[in-house]
Amino acid sequence: MSISQQVDDKLIDSIYGIVFGEARWDTFLTELNGLLPGAGTSLFYHDAARAEGSSQFHINMDQAWIDTYTRYYCRLNPWISGLNRTPPGQGAIGEDFISYAELSRTEFFNDFWHRHEGHGAVGMAILREGSRSFNLSITTTRWTDPDESRACAALLTRIGPHLRRAFIAVESGGRQKNVSEINGRLFDAIGVGVLLLNSERQLVSTSVFGEQVLEQGAGVWLSPLGMLHLADQDADDRLTLMLRHEEEAERQQTVLDDGRKITLLKLEKSHQPRFFERPVVAILIEPKQSSAGLSDEKLRRDFGLTQAEIRVVRALVSGGSVSGLAAETSRSRETIRSQVRSVYLKTGARKQVELLRLIQFGERPPETPGE
Repeated sequence: MSISQQVDDKLIDSIYGIVFGEARWDTFLTELNGLLPGAGTSLFYHDAARAEGSSQFHINMDQAWIDTYTRYYCRLNPWISGLNRTPPGQGAIGEDFISYAELSRTEFFNDFWHRHEGHGAVGMAILREGSRSFNLSITTTRWTDPDESRACAALLTRIGPHLRRAFIAVESGGRQKNVSEINGRLFDAIGVGVLLLNSERQLVSTSVFGEQVLEQGAGVWLSPLGMLHLADQDADDRLTLMLRHEEEAERQQTVLDDGRKITLLKLEKSHQPRFFERPVVAILIEPKQSSAGLSDEKLRRDFGLTQAEIRVVRALVSGGSVSGLAAETSRSRETIRSQVRSVYLKTGARKQVELLRLIQFGERPPETPGE
């Protein structure tokens, strides 16, 4: 199998399209996946110290298969130790690490990999940081020519430097946004504290009001090691589940602590894979006097919002963005923007702070003189 320069160029174009927001990771993976018959391609992370891993983006892989891997078989992956010894950016095939004869005797192969028509793999570590690595993997079937696997491994080596640059650029952009991505300043305007935590319970950033909440010890406290805890044990237990990399915990949970409403939001980046210790969970702490806000039914009845418009509003209030919601719902950004405009028109809100006050606290926008 020979891979032309045109293939390299097309893949590299897709990689840099991701950096500039003109393409998505799944676009790149789809192009790469087409190089081998019956393949399945995945961007996945693995943490050797925690014995955990999960796919962030995948093509031609059943979600149930991914979930099974995340829950158990990531701990048994026989290729990981070899991949961890291979320099980042260097493509390899599975038999570089373990022979097929040895692989076929493992629990991983017989109870998981082989049952999903997997035979071998081509892979590469894109980046490595301590015990954590972010990797690219292409599954191969028993019909895959060994020369094709080797050619794909060589291709990964060639595009490896570009993937590394793209990944760092995308991740750096994500870290720089932090509070601004979930409207931290707007939450300050309505007296809601925002705290962003990484998977180690350490603060990544806080809003201004969030810092005040910490100073007051209002339902949260920092340990001597800088780890954040919630005073309410039930809420703290829920936070523990959310901070784990497994996707079992609910993405949004709300608890009441001494009259305060504490909302836990598991952050998901639809365009960005997870690797660096950037925010994993956002904690929103509302003041005691805040109300429960408006229900979906009341929004429909009082303002005539459609379910799509309600979904848009809830997503924005929970820290989403127009681009992120468009990707999640398979709608265009123009469609989402149109829905946002309709929400403003129907509710009478003229700016985002007024919309947040309405949704969070049921506080109606003030009428403009002459209305």
